[in-house]
Amino acid sequence: MKGAAIISLMKSIPEIVDKLGDDGVLRVFPREAPRDVKTPYGTYRKILNTPTNSFTSESGFDFARYDLHIYSPIYGECEQVIELMRKHMAGASGTFAGVELNYTEYIDDSDDFNPTTDLHEHQIEFNFNYRRQP
Repeated sequence: MKGAAIISLMKSIPEIVDKLGDDGVLRVFPREAPRDVKTPYGTYRKILNTPTNSFTSESGFDFARYDLHIYSPIYGECEQVIELMRKHMAGASGTFAGVELNYTEYIDDSDDFNPTTDLHEHQIEFNFNYRRQP
């Protein structure tokens, strides 16, 4: 699954765009954000990508686990974005950036604080079940 599909899914949710968007561009980046990016912002990374098979054949679907991180100097701001993600992304399906998403499953979330950057970090994990692309 492509990270672009996650961005497309997030862009389809106005409440998330309100929190993380600037003129239609989300402040969500693969693995690390540019320096001096406006907060709150997010990053994402793929944890695993696994084929989904049956006993007799391949199903045509895979699932990918991603974790998404939200950063802000304000704890509550991170918490709000994570809650919006859980509310609107869990159970989501449709086609996003050309990827047919069968379903999205919420796994877990956690929070932390980095005293070096003075930023709160909230993390949320999802499984994305999607149609394998040729």
